[in-house]
Formats: sequence, structure tokens, C-alpha cells
Amino acid sequence: VERTVVATDAYRGAHAGDGTLVVSHRWEAPDEPDGTGTQLRALQAHLEAHPHISQVWIDYACMPQGERRTPAEGVLFKHMLRNVNLLYVGMPTLLLVDISYLSRFWTQFEAWLSMRECRSSGLLAAGASRQRCVMVCLHNATMGNEDVKLRQMWADVTPTAAHELLSKPDVTVTNQSDKVTQLEKIATLDDEVRAALGESGAASLRADGVSAAALPLGFEWDVLAAAGYAPAEVLARAITLVSHADADVREGVGACGRCRGRGARGGASSARPQSRALPGQ
Repeated sequence: VERTVVATDAYRGAHAGDGTLVVSHRWEAPDEPDGTGTQLRALQAHLEAHPHISQVWIDYACMPQGERRTPAEGVLFKHMLRNVNLLYVGMPTLLLVDISYLSRFWTQFEAWLSMRECRSSGLLAAGASRQRCVMVCLHNATMGNEDVKLRQMWADVTPTAAHELLSKPDVTVTNQSDKVTQLEKIATLDDEVRAALGESGAASLRADGVSAAALPLGFEWDVLAAAGYAPAEVLARAITLVSHADADVREGVGACGRCRGRGARGGASSARPQSRALPGQ
């Protein structure tokens, strides 16, 4: 299965509930990510516990690898590598955590992305009811230790701080060019998210006839008002969301009420079919 993942769709959460799972894991050897099959067994157990998952994306199976790549596949590989962040920021993610996971660039980058949510105000820490990542500890890592440490390391880290932390020399990577490329991505990611969920994006969707209630959660109240949605529509959206609200959403509902009071101005291989998602912009 091949799919194209568009940046705007990923930032707006279009793939968050479409049955796709992304796997974050550490390669245990340069040419073999899972020599003992431990990662595969953990993935199989997760799929058995979540039968709604219909597609799995994992780098080893879904990106052309090593000397087997044709010239055309080499081009495809580089394109996917540059845009792979879209998968981890926009889809449910299974983190297969061992002790070394916490020191590697790619795994820490993926974990940080999986703990974000995209909002009009940028790339923020995901609210309690909107967590997309699940952690499973492997090998010498134990639940209650490495998983807790990983969340403490990355759950509340801003894009600016993430760039600084991931730039440190003790965050290791096999190919230094990968680190350079993805650090450049982090530098622009917050602005890309703001653009996708900003006033012009909301206005365009409004022009296409999309109601406020049908918009992705990431669109914030002031943005909807500035885009021309009526106060009653924004309030109806709040009522729709409050049925599954966490503290963050309830705060947003309060902000909506304040806005209305002002007149609303301003504003390995898997046990399931693999999905070769082609992230693109």
C-alpha cells in the first residue's frame, strides 16, 4: 500500500484516526533493526490489542534500504527521510523503548514529535485526552522507569528547546547528515503548523463550506473568529467538543465564552499489512 501524506493534512490531524500506526524503534545493528525478534513480538502484541489498526508504517519495511536501493529508490528514500516527521507528528505512534532509545537522535526526535499536538498557536504539548503515543519497554528497559524518564525528557519541551537539546553531542546518530536535516526541520516546524491552522486556512475552509463544528480541533477560537465564523458557530463547536473535553479543551471553551462576550472580533516486518506512506509537502 502506498499513500501520500500531505503536510497540511498531517498538521490538521487528518490521519490521527484512520487506522494507521507508526512505529518508533532503535536499530539494534546497522543492517538489522531487530535481530532477536523482540520488537516484532511487541508490535504483534500491540496489534492484537488494537484490532482497529489496519496499516503499519515502520522504516525498515516501508523505506528502501541499503544496497538494495535502485537509483530511483534512492531519490525516494531521501524525499521520505526529509519529510518523515509528518508521520510522527500526525499519526498514533508506538514507541518501542530500550535503554539506548533515550540516547539516540532519531528515537528521541520521534518521541518528541509523538508527544505534540498541532494548534493555531503552534506545536504544543498534547493534552491528556489527546495523547497519540504508546510506550512499550524492551530488553533491559522496564515500565515505570525508562518510559517515565522519556516522557519527563520530552513531554513539555518546546520546539526551540527541542532543537537545542537534540543538537547536543551526547545525542548520537549514525549519519550526521540526518541530524542536520531534521534539526533544520525543527527550526521551521512551528511556523508550518501555525500556517496550516491559522486564519487564512480557516477562512479557506469556511469558503469551502466547512462548518466550525467540523473543523479539526487544532483551530483555536480567536482564529475562527478572525476567519469570519459567527459567534454562534464557534459556540456550537465548543459544545460539540466539551463532550470529550480535558482541561485544555475546557480552557478553550472558556476562551470562546470570553470571545463571544466581546462580540467575537479578531480573532522489521509487521503482522499486518505495511503502509509505505510517502510523506510530502
